[in-house]
Amino acid sequence: MPENRKGVLDFCHVLEGQGSVALRIWLQTRALDQSRVGLAAVPHMPEVYGVYPDAAGVLGYRGILQSEQATELRVSSIARDAIPAAWMSFNKNAFKKHCQDWQEYWEWVGERNEARYLQTEAHGQGYDAKNLMHTFRLLGLAEQIARDGCLTLRVADPAFLLSIKQGVFTYDWLLAEAERRLAQIETMYATSPLPEGPDMGRIEKALAGLRRDFWDWAG
Repeated sequence: MPENRKGVLDFCHVLEGQGSVALRIWLQTRALDQSRVGLAAVPHMPEVYGVYPDAAGVLGYRGILQSEQATELRVSSIARDAIPAAWMSFNKNAFKKHCQDWQEYWEWVGERNEARYLQTEAHGQGYDAKNLMHTFRLLGLAEQIARDGCLTLRVADPAFLLSIKQGVFTYDWLLAEAERRLAQIETMYATSPLPEGPDMGRIEKALAGLRRDFWDWAG
């Protein structure tokens, strides 16, 4: 994530020909400042606006934004007979998602485990190696349960997990390999003789036995 959050204008595009152009570029090619532009919402078309330039600054338009840090567009009072120079769309949902992701990322930066972050920087692959190592460890356990019907905590391939932690593999390769293994595990469970749910009667019986043995020992 960049240090500076993207602004509303980065999520605005102007209809041009059979496609669109970024609003910032549209303004730049016309030597227009956003403060010299008026917007009017188009009825029945959410987040679509008519764009009315006022290069001379004599029409009293309010501009597109109050400031670069603004999170909402501004509309102006436009004369009924005015003809828009363009039609603009604001991808508000994408802007909100970016703001949320940006805030969460920089909160994480402020609270992150510095030693773990330095480890990520050291291997140079750009991902949290410890997180991905545990991802593959859990995938291995899920495969073991489907294949053997039981669970042992000793991993089958510790060298592979250590290689992930050391950043030997690229993120794209690991992601593709995780997807492949997940698909394989889903196929294994589809044909596994394991029951759909736990045997609650057997579990309750075992629990009662443990409690009885404990109280007999404690007494």
